[in-house]
Amino acid sequence: AATASGGGSAPRLFTPGPLTTSAAVKHSIAHDAGSRDQSFLDVVRTTRERLLRIAGVSQAQGYECILVQGAGSMALEAMIGSAIPREGGKLLIVSNGSYGERQEKICQRLGIPFEAARNPWNEPVTAEIVATALQGADGVTHVSMVHHETTAGVVNQVAEVSEMLQVRFPHVKFILDSISSFGAYDVPAKAWNIHYLAGSANKCIEGVPGFAFVVAHRESMLEVEGCARSLALDLQDQWRFMEKSGQ
Repeated sequence: AATASGGGSAPRLFTPGPLTTSAAVKHSIAHDAGSRDQSFLDVVRTTRERLLRIAGVSQAQGYECILVQGAGSMALEAMIGSAIPREGGKLLIVSNGSYGERQEKICQRLGIPFEAARNPWNEPVTAEIVATALQGADGVTHVSMVHHETTAGVVNQVAEVSEMLQVRFPHVKFILDSISSFGAYDVPAKAWNIHYLAGSANKCIEGVPGFAFVVAHRESMLEVEGCARSLALDLQDQWRFMEKSGQ
């Protein structure tokens, strides 16, 4: 996973994440900061704004960035656990690797109704695959998939899936695990009609481990406020606290 470039230099990581961080990143975290200091609040605000910008959206366009403590899986669990309605909600998980299958485990643990459409790990998820799965499933309100499935290094056809959903299944909301793609591949949330996407600081953003984030369509998020299956990973509650305190 790591190799030195010789001469006793620091190792370089060639894993999907965590990644080798630059000297500038290391320097930026070498100082303590008070969580209520204005300088810290400014960093939180600009971080959220810049993450939205990478997703091609803004608060003015009706999107929010919610920082989530922990690894990408925490953002994924907060997103799924808070997005699916308790009454009448059902998630279709279309997977082609272990990270897609992890979403099934999240639903099982949280008691969220779901159906799974598993596909070969070395083949991309296509619009046709998702459409076929939706036609064979009843009562689906949300569809979820992984953008870059690092199990086999496959990039799935998110743009095509999005277009198909908007034309053929406009009532279905779209959830995306963008943890291993965000910052390297374009993920235009508004153009692709993505209602929720999860990302992580220590993947293509090239930051340090410690927090993840969710970009959410505000109206969709507030429609299901109170449906979270967790206290610490309540996405709407986290967003309201960040809006109120700036932390």
